[in-house]
Amino acid sequence: MSPQEVIAFLNEYLSEMTGAIREWVAISITLSAMPLWPCLARRVDQPNREWAAVAAALAMRERLVELNRRRAARGEAPIDNGIGISAGEAVAGQIGSLERLMYTVIGDTVNVAARLER
Repeated sequence: MSPQEVIAFLNEYLSEMTGAIREWVAISITLSAMPLWPCLARRVDQPNREWAAVAAALAMRERLVELNRRRAARGEAPIDNGIGISAGEAVAGQIGSLERLMYTVIGDTVNVAARLER
């Protein structure tokens, strides 16, 4: 893919996944790593947050089916994704140096979710 095609692909994919997540969770943080995965975050006092995460994952799978239909119509290969859900504490914030900061989440909960999504 050309750089422009990669940007278009990522924007389309992340728009679909964010749309699915927003229906079920208060905050979505997209972690840019290989592979890309959404990290579902919720306020601690929010009831049923684990069920909301499962519902969001199912909505993401439905959106992926629709995205792949559009991709097929354009002659593009289908894509797949992995979804990992882990409940627990994590630290969220700006991480890096003064020259380059990125907002991310870290902790055992995040690591478990990353391993489950494979």
